[in-house]
Amino acid sequence: IGFTFLPCVLAGLSNAPQYLVNKAAVPVNGCIWADDVDSIILPRDACGGDGALAFARRRKRPLIIVVEENETVLNDTPDKLRIKAVTVSNYWEAIGVIAAHKAGVNPNALRRNRVKNIKRTMVLPANGHTVSGVA
Repeated sequence: IGFTFLPCVLAGLSNAPQYLVNKAAVPVNGCIWADDVDSIILPRDACGGDGALAFARRRKRPLIIVVEENETVLNDTPDKLRIKAVTVSNYWEAIGVIAAHKAGVNPNALRRNRVKNIKRTMVLPANGHTVSGVA
């Protein structure tokens, strides 16, 4: 790393997103507020950042999706931080979870053995014999 590396990083940081405090009730044009965020996607072991923790602690919490495939050097998993999150294998699955969430479908309903409210029922087929099955 040369001596020109640090000034380049600092110059690039001037273009990074900034934290804003909305003192007025009027939304500032072009700003995204926490209430505008419906879901977030994170690497599974990178949930300890300021943004992720702030969203996880909100009363109106967005859907938090963590991706196992994207590994980082961090070790801030949702389990360690007690963050309720939907775990997916890759970003393709994350997109599917967001699509289901936007359509009003519980993402856990899309997985085998994830929905606990389906009860066992007795099915009476046409031949009259009772068969125990899952509805």
